Amino acid sequence: MNANANANANASTGAGASTGASVNPLPSPGGPRLPLDFTAFHELCSVPYRHFTCLRLADPDAAEATVCRAFADLAHQWARVLRCPRPAAVAWQLLSAHIAEALVQQGAALPPTVARTLYALMPEHQADLVLLRHLQGLSCEAIAELVGREPADVAYQLKAAHRCLAVRRLLTESRSAQRDLPGHHE
Repeated sequence: MNANANANANASTGAGASTGASVNPLPSPGGPRLPLDFTAFHELCSVPYRHFTCLRLADPDAAEATVCRAFADLAHQWARVLRCPRPAAVAWQLLSAHIAEALVQQGAALPPTVARTLYALMPEHQADLVLLRHLQGLSCEAIAELVGREPADVAYQLKAAHRCLAVRRLLTESRSAQRDLPGHHE
């Protein structure tokens, strides 16, 4: 059996799901056969999607369930997604929507995390890229492939995010220094 056929068999039968090696988008054994191009996309993206989602949700079980739901939705829309100019971008938007839904379900009792801090400080698309680059260690090229963007755009957005963080740090340090000045009144 070649690698693609093996991946397709694993994805359609649930093999590998118990090891955590891949997220099965359609968990029912004996379910419909998935297109090979979907299976290849799933195999390429399931681990980084799961890691990213776990960073966002801070709950591995919720992350696993969220990624499974996102891939199941993607499988149902796969033919339409392939007609789009950037299928990976559509898949990333779908994953992001499922993450947003899971965050709402988690409610206000969320513990503070680095990810939540980043999303409070900058636009979501930049925070996504910072997480992928700095907490998952992906290259700009790998990020671009994963989220359906050009590598140059990813690099530019990462630089913009770093500038945003640097400016915020400078402002925080400046405010702190001003409070320490004699005669300063709050």
